[in-house]
Amino acid sequence: MALYSKMTEAWENHDVEAYWACFHPDWEMTWHSTGKVTNLSSMSAEQMKAIMENADIKNRRCIYENDDILGAAFACRLPKWNQGRHAACFVKKRRAFI
Repeated sequence: MALYSKMTEAWENHDVEAYWACFHPDWEMTWHSTGKVTNLSSMSAEQMKAIMENADIKNRRCIYENDDILGAAFACRLPKWNQGRHAACFVKKRRAFI
């Protein structure tokens, strides 16, 4: 199964462990709006599960995926946040996002 499919399935099932397994231990994300860096230790499993349960994700799609990179897009609404369209680019290392 492609990594995008594993990640999406884990999210839809609110399976934090399976979702986090898609990410390399060195994974980091920089928020374009604040410059804040997030990594796997930035939140607890309970916090991640709450986000999964409350996020209203629409029009999720994989734009491109191969052995080295994944491009994805989606619309998301979370309580206390505005709705927005998001695009993400993931670099892969050892079959996980980094």
